[in-house]
Amino acid sequence: MEPSAPNQASVHPHAASSVDPQEPNNKKRNWLLFAVFVVVIAAGLGLYLVLGGLKAKTATAVVNKDIPLLRVGILGEDLSIDHPRQGLVSAGAVETTTQVFEGLVRYKDINKIEPLLATSWSNPDNTTWIFELKKGVQFHTGRTMTAADVKKSIEALKNSGSEAAELYVETVKTVEVMGDYKVKITTTGPDPIFLNKLPYVFVFDSQSTTPNSSTNGTGPYMLKPGSTPTVKNIQLVAFNNYHNGHIHTRELEFKSYSDGSETLKDFREGKLDITTDLVASELETAKAPHTYTESGAATTFIAFNQYKSGPSQNKLLREALQYVADKAKFIKDESLIGAPAGQIIPPETPGYNPEVKAISQPDVAKAKVLLTKAGYPNGVSLSIAHGTGYTNIPKLQEQFAKAGITLNAATYNSYADIIGDSASDKYDLLLLTYSSSFADGLEFFVSPIVDISGYKNEKLNTIITQSSTEFDPAKRLKLLKQGSQIVADESMVIPMLEPEYVYAMNKPYVLHQDMAGPVRGVFYAKVYTKE
Repeated sequence: MEPSAPNQASVHPHAASSVDPQEPNNKKRNWLLFAVFVVVIAAGLGLYLVLGGLKAKTATAVVNKDIPLLRVGILGEDLSIDHPRQGLVSAGAVETTTQVFEGLVRYKDINKIEPLLATSWSNPDNTTWIFELKKGVQFHTGRTMTAADVKKSIEALKNSGSEAAELYVETVKTVEVMGDYKVKITTTGPDPIFLNKLPYVFVFDSQSTTPNSSTNGTGPYMLKPGSTPTVKNIQLVAFNNYHNGHIHTRELEFKSYSDGSETLKDFREGKLDITTDLVASELETAKAPHTYTESGAATTFIAFNQYKSGPSQNKLLREALQYVADKAKFIKDESLIGAPAGQIIPPETPGYNPEVKAISQPDVAKAKVLLTKAGYPNGVSLSIAHGTGYTNIPKLQEQFAKAGITLNAATYNSYADIIGDSASDKYDLLLLTYSSSFADGLEFFVSPIVDISGYKNEKLNTIITQSSTEFDPAKRLKLLKQGSQIVADESMVIPMLEPEYVYAMNKPYVLHQDMAGPVRGVFYAKVYTKE
């Protein structure tokens, strides 16, 4: 995904899949991605009343109550509800757009796919996808969706030449209408995670006379009449003819802020109901009566630049550094939220291998022994690149100095600059956060390991090739787990943190995380309260 900084937006959820050198506590990451929704739980309460010596039993059900207006504060991300005018858009734009537009499927519980505009799908072979479409789905324009709209929507994105097209529909060869409510999509080759991309391929009213208008969507929300959307403020209202059930949150307002202190100020003053992506130091400042924590399904780690000759090419040195890093202290020093990481793929993402042995505690003595074996008995000097979101790098330098390692830090404002300097030998190490845009472990191997770090490993390359075309889920998962073990055995990265993201809420809103990665994973139509 892509780079960003703690408490700051990241750009398009897909680029380096979700690389975030600047922001470990911000689920974002270099291209497009989004989507979110919520589950409902009911409870019963028995109430006993004693009246005039008589005992009466009254059962009072706790009702899931609608929310008239929910105001959500987002930090550092441009907002948008335009489609299909997509290029490099922020995670905030994806989050707001997915309230208005929908795909054939959507995410559920982070790594599952469920039907949305499609009711089912099948694969006659590994390059053919046949989708049965839901009947009676209305666009905000009033038209009823048909297979022709699906075909034209996919083709419009593919022909747009945008980065979104490359990410989501690059493997699409043809789209055929097989009836009013049936389409066949043929891919150029086997694409086992094709379904994972479709939540971001929005279907719009292909007959609309107003292109790039929010009126062309099928989602639970439409633009509030009389309001004008901007990159900093968007007001939405529930679409009463929505095809997918009752909309609990009747109105939604998204506000984008460039400064975290302003977001917290508005929250404390009652101008926001929810503010997202708090770091640990902000929790007390927020004075929030309620909070909600979700997994980032991401990993913050230190990668070794294999494009550059020198110490980082030495496996024993890479192994030594595994024992230098004090992960718990790093998390505290950077005011981050989450648990120490044990491997490059996070637990929520397919490919996580529970058999990988994690190094949880630093062992400086062992690190020094390994450094001596590596040919550096007197220590070594290394350069490390990082984004502006990491504000306490001197503390990390102190950690490494205990083992005789000098870290020369270089701060970058741009993800593109970091990647460019990787290939041009500007640094030895890179501190970044990465999440998968498609809830899949393969991206962790391809982007941060092969593309960004330039690591060459024949066994890992074989796994990448095989898992790119393997359709059998069990076989594919086995391959990804093998890849995780290879990355650990070769000490290709130093896993540091599995980040979590905290929402401050003024009421006990019931949220549910359905997507992880570059954007918040909540479908606001299903957010409700019991108060």
